Amino acid sequence: MSAMGSSGTGQVVTRGNTGIGGSNTLLKVVILGDGGVGKSCLMNRFVHNRFDEGSFHTIGVEFLNRDVTIGGETYTLQIWDTAGQERFKSLRTPFYRGSDICLLTFALDDRASFEHLPLWRSEFLHYADVQDEPPNRAFPFLVVGNKADLVSSVVGQTMVDQGDMGFSGTKGIGSNEEIGKFKAKREVSREEAEEWCRAKGGLPYVEASARDATNVEAAFALAVERWAKLEAGLGKPHLQADAVHLHHQGDRRCAGDGARASCCLAVGSGSD
Repeated sequence: MSAMGSSGTGQVVTRGNTGIGGSNTLLKVVILGDGGVGKSCLMNRFVHNRFDEGSFHTIGVEFLNRDVTIGGETYTLQIWDTAGQERFKSLRTPFYRGSDICLLTFALDDRASFEHLPLWRSEFLHYADVQDEPPNRAFPFLVVGNKADLVSSVVGQTMVDQGDMGFSGTKGIGSNEEIGKFKAKREVSREEAEEWCRAKGGLPYVEASARDATNVEAAFALAVERWAKLEAGLGKPHLQADAVHLHHQGDRRCAGDGARASCCLAVGSGSD
């Protein structure tokens, strides 16, 4: 695939979606993780710049396209959202083949979803038929801790929403039931997530929020830059990418409608 560069800020700029075709470099990006961690919400925030509180669980797979420019070069990201439930494994795994990038996603308020990351990684490597043997044959994984807006910064504590309650502070577990205005308990610390990523060969890690767009742009930009660096390390003619700078608030540029295709149905409620 062709060369890829980066702007100094690592920001992605939308140039209007043209679907697949033209001279754009096409990258297939698959998002994996347990049901309910927000995979669909991350995809829709990135492509359409919107968040749907009542989004449904995905059955099978669904994908959206977004054309982006990074460092003066244009790419079509074909982003595949997959069903997280075990019963849909046979529907999602055939679509892993041909992936260029994989986002391993968990929810910061759901420890089980973090503990399942090794299973998602192994499933992807098996069905995509790729190798991940850092540093020489690493695959461009990126780990995303979603729902950063919902959790406090301290594991095991909930935090008062200052705007809603008129004061701030921390309370013990269960206080959110008493007052109803607390942020959810963080069940995975940044340090623990980063340590897991280091143990897997130094995977990039981003804490993001599909709800308020924090670091969603940066996560996809960082994933593409990691892909480019790994390709360059294999002797392929890609430009070296600069570092991506993560932001506390999402910096969303003019979002066009993404081309959409799916092999799924929508049932139930909750975000996948």
